[in-house]
Amino acid sequence: FVVPRTQLLVIMMMIVFLFPDIGPVRELRSLTVDQIHGSHPQSSSQHSSSSSSSYIYNIVLDAGSTGSRIHIFKFREEGSQLQLLSDGFHQLKPGLSAFPDDPQKAAESLKPLMEEALKAVPQSQQASTSLSLKATAGLRLLPGSKADDILAAVRKYLATYPFQLKGDAVGIMDGAHEGAFAWLTLNYLLGRLDKGPGPAGTVAAIDLGGGSVQEAFALPESEATAAPAGYVTQLKAGGTTYSVYVHR
Repeated sequence: FVVPRTQLLVIMMMIVFLFPDIGPVRELRSLTVDQIHGSHPQSSSQHSSSSSSSYIYNIVLDAGSTGSRIHIFKFREEGSQLQLLSDGFHQLKPGLSAFPDDPQKAAESLKPLMEEALKAVPQSQQASTSLSLKATAGLRLLPGSKADDILAAVRKYLATYPFQLKGDAVGIMDGAHEGAFAWLTLNYLLGRLDKGPGPAGTVAAIDLGGGSVQEAFALPESEATAAPAGYVTQLKAGGTTYSVYVHR
């Protein structure tokens, strides 16, 4: 079964947004208002004060090896939950890694994407809209400090925009978590996470990226404990903890 990579990326970017601090266990759950606002929640009265403020926005930049993309998520508040209304998607080439010796030029390559964000998010809500950027294999493969230099320039550049940029908002996603999140995304889209306990009802995922390939599948607990260190990521979804083996 083949799922378009753009559809995988939409859910992956939402997972990355919900769980920016990559750790040993991550849980897929419903979106809530507090999760979107993070440390800057708005009261119900603020949301009901105008029609525009009843919507909540979030911006995620996907810095891939062949190009950069932006997802501009628009949610509607329904009680304590949020309904995804739209995902504004734009992309450009080349990616950040095409400028290994010019970090400033790499950062400024994101300008057309950020201009789209400025147009999509109402000015009154830009300061409360979270912005994050996650890079993948393109930057992971750069030698020396080149990737860190580019990320530093990107962080400084993104900070010039009126959006909310948290301390851990700009970074590189390692191959293990990229593969594990692809597995989680695929099984979520296929409805496999509620097929009973254990990995038997899930499917394997192969993510063919521009600069890397990850194969991920869930292991029984007995096999997961015997796997080499660094190859298994634990993800919690639907009340079940899965041990996901990622070959990269």
